[in-house]
Amino acid sequence: MASYPRSSPGLPPPPEIITYRLGDKLVYVTPPLDYEEAIDLAIQEFPSLKAYTEKGESRDRIAFYTVTTMSQGTRHSVCISKSAWKPCVSRMLRGDVVNIVVLPPSNTNSSTTTNEAELPPPQYLEVPDLSGQPASHRKSRSIPPSSHSGASGRHKSPSGSTRSSGSSKRRSWFNRS
Repeated sequence: MASYPRSSPGLPPPPEIITYRLGDKLVYVTPPLDYEEAIDLAIQEFPSLKAYTEKGESRDRIAFYTVTTMSQGTRHSVCISKSAWKPCVSRMLRGDVVNIVVLPPSNTNSSTTTNEAELPPPQYLEVPDLSGQPASHRKSRSIPPSSHSGASGRHKSPSGSTRSSGSSKRRSWFNRS
């Protein structure tokens, strides 16, 4: 591979290797000089990318991204364009990561491309009308709260607890003989 010429002697030399990443797979590569070579190298190192170029699909679906730290310390993923490949890669540090992304297919045929503004709004299911149903299906089956709920605001137990009824006889599941 050819080397990157540096015009300024104060700049560090271009990296000997960079890291290509596709998903969770990483591979060190010698940085290619131009964008098309970079795509060829990506296809060579990650055979799964070959499927996108053999189906007659455009190589334009393969894109390269790098993570850049902006002035306020925020990190952003930035796409490397064809025209910026050489200057971008020449300023990378040894081992810097270039993320490979497969973009979704784009419809280049204008007859099949639709503008989102032209699409009708989504259709929702109609809510069934329950007015024709018998009244028993529409009524609540829960027991309404009693108006005499006691001082604590709690309802009396339906089991007939002896504490709340004031009876001195204790109830039990077992018969005493």
